[in-house]
Amino acid sequence: MGKTVQSHPIWDILYGFSVYIKELQATIKDKTTTRQTIYFMTQKFVLERIHRNTPEKELLEDLIRVSQKVGRNQISTKEYNQLGIFTSSTYKNRFGSFTLALQKAGLSPLNNWNVPKEELIDDLVRVITETGNRQISKEEYIKKGKYSFEPFKRIFRTWSNAIKEVGLTPRNYNISDEDCFKNIENIWVQLGRQPRYYEMKKPLSKCSGHLYANKFGTWTKALEAFVENINSGVQTENIIDEETNVDSETQEKFIPAQRHKTKREIGWRLRFLVLRRDNFKCVSCGKSPATNVNTELHVDHIISWDKFGETEIENLQSLCKECNIGKSNLDWKE
Repeated sequence: MGKTVQSHPIWDILYGFSVYIKELQATIKDKTTTRQTIYFMTQKFVLERIHRNTPEKELLEDLIRVSQKVGRNQISTKEYNQLGIFTSSTYKNRFGSFTLALQKAGLSPLNNWNVPKEELIDDLVRVITETGNRQISKEEYIKKGKYSFEPFKRIFRTWSNAIKEVGLTPRNYNISDEDCFKNIENIWVQLGRQPRYYEMKKPLSKCSGHLYANKFGTWTKALEAFVENINSGVQTENIIDEETNVDSETQEKFIPAQRHKTKREIGWRLRFLVLRRDNFKCVSCGKSPATNVNTELHVDHIISWDKFGETEIENLQSLCKECNIGKSNLDWKE
């Protein structure tokens, strides 16, 4: 008759303790994942401040670059805010004043505030005649003209009024804020990062940096307005109206739990946040427009819409055109 082996009490205790530890670790992992998800869903998109910790040499080099762009060693704060990578306030905080920053870069401030109206008109007509551009922009004038925008602003209030004064028709900047923001979104996706003022030109951008500066005050203010629009609009643009969810005939076939609470169409704001979360790359093959200009990124439902996957950020992913076509309406794990 064989002996029955009895386990020692201490081994039972240790085994029970090891099981408890594993369960505790799993619980902590789940809670951590939940906290991370909640944090991502509740945090706001914040504009990247590109001037933080920028070396002094780089700041001075950009002043020189702008002076070369306008064609003289004198630049105003307005000119720099429109053409520079940073802002005049950055120089004020770093050097004490914008004038001191200019002096350190070997430049000088532009002081032509009290130019007579007749001289301004004469110089404007001269530049228009030389360039043959009868709808010359403020930025284009500054490149070839003698003066900055400040004396024009003092006398005419706006650039459009100055153009009208010489009998010409100003350019039409009647483009909606929404179209401006969508243009920024497209460029951000293509570059894989926050766009710079000097990059806002054709063929990359439909709208010039000057248009944004003219419409919003400065390029930085245009970016801030874009971010505010993203944060305020993404919460509601994909929510579906309960009454317009499905037509009455289809609605009868669905039980309440099967009805969608979000629209199938992915709004451009939500699309941008998904692409930004995925670093503007295809999560399947890694392709990115920033490294391959022929890459076209789509935002796809992980659980397909046909299978009642919702249009929510946790159910969306970035795929290149080829991977998305190959996936079709299959669930990502299928």
